[in-house]
Amino acid sequence: MAPGAPVSPTNNSALAGNWLLFGSIPPVVATFPAAVGTSSLVAEFDVVGTKVVASATIQAACTSQSLVGATFSAALKGTMASDGSFTVSTPSTSQLSILTIQGIAPTATGGSWSGSYTFNFTSTLGQGCTFSQSGPFTASSIADIDGTFTGTGSLYVGSVKTPVTLNLNLTQGGLLYSLLGGTPVESRLALDGSVQMQGISCFNKGTSAAGRPSLVDGSEINTSFTMDDGSTLQLAGNLVDQSVTELSVNTLIVSGGQCSGTYPVFPPLQLQR
Repeated sequence: MAPGAPVSPTNNSALAGNWLLFGSIPPVVATFPAAVGTSSLVAEFDVVGTKVVASATIQAACTSQSLVGATFSAALKGTMASDGSFTVSTPSTSQLSILTIQGIAPTATGGSWSGSYTFNFTSTLGQGCTFSQSGPFTASSIADIDGTFTGTGSLYVGSVKTPVTLNLNLTQGGLLYSLLGGTPVESRLALDGSVQMQGISCFNKGTSAAGRPSLVDGSEINTSFTMDDGSTLQLAGNLVDQSVTELSVNTLIVSGGQCSGTYPVFPPLQLQR
């Protein structure tokens, strides 16, 4: 734990956690064609006092070209009133997209709640495309990421295809670090845990890297581990289902050590009961 941590206490608001606002959990690659209004929105919320922060993934369809779509990630901030109503939105300085979520927090953990959203984005790439969506939703709970997820596959270490078993142990909630440095904050968005890899000679285990952000970011997970050879392993993945019994692995990046490199898609990891 870094000096000066932890900071603010965790609020017990029933909004804190993972939510599917509408649609289904987005796949790693957006699938289109998709009509406007048939896309999806996943968000994680944390509440401390009256402050609300969230991370979200929205899969949107282009308004002007119905066969074009994209998946966007967003960090949102806002406040909660005494009656549980809240509004979070991307910063006004955001140059990429504007996402706003309004709702009334549930009164019980895991209970559904209702709200509305607006999303606007204009791209100047190619022929240009405007994403403009809004509407009501009823949010349903997504389980916390908690447990050991295991999978077996192969990675190319140099030019050699090597069988590898990956065990990823994660707990949602803990210290959340920023890329900008500073004191970490206690957050439901944070991920903490350890990793074991059998089959790669450079290392075989690691723990969450202090000073590097590991978090659930909408429907995605991004984690960093300090390995036993001193290298850093970054793992990017994706939620697959609402019960979080499976995680996809999109990318493994090793920095430092003798096995430094980027390793592409690994088979999905299954939660061990």
